[in-house]
Amino acid sequence: MKGRLLDLARISLPLVVICTLMVALIAAVNHFTAPVINENEKALFNQSVKDLFGLSKNEEPTVDPLHLPENELLPSGALAAYAVKMGEKQLGYCMEVTGSGAYSEDLRMLVAIDGDGQIIDLCCLASSETPGKGDKVLNDGFYSTYYLGRTVDEITSADPPILSGSTKTATALYNAVDCALALYQTLTVQKGDGA
Repeated sequence: MKGRLLDLARISLPLVVICTLMVALIAAVNHFTAPVINENEKALFNQSVKDLFGLSKNEEPTVDPLHLPENELLPSGALAAYAVKMGEKQLGYCMEVTGSGAYSEDLRMLVAIDGDGQIIDLCCLASSETPGKGDKVLNDGFYSTYYLGRTVDEITSADPPILSGSTKTATALYNAVDCALALYQTLTVQKGDGA
């Protein structure tokens, strides 16, 4: 019996040491890469906001986070909302949302909406859709003809656009835009006069 326990310890101890070293190595890599990843995500977000509102590289908008209600009124898929200003001029609002319905993961989108509730532009922050198939939906030509310049009433009263071979991705995009518009309406009702 002692011999078996000793054999088990000889096998287990190196495995425990190797696992401990691997955990320490992964933690060290995370310690050094996490700040870089966060900075890159912030830069992507800031550039996306500039692109959505048609700003040049030299223009720096103020992007203020808005308080989201913590109740049943918050649409499923709503991640964050921001007021976007250039100086004192209100440019509109930027809604960070997800849309479910894609094959793998949800689409993570930014949707820019003006003060009248019209969609200015939208962009995808994260997608794992198949190149050449599902990602066709995320190209400007497809969504710009259907979404840009429309309000919540115009979009929710129509059928979602479908692209052959990308039905699930098109549905996820529609769900993300619908969530952004619902979030805009929720914030408008919450404030009483606009998000």
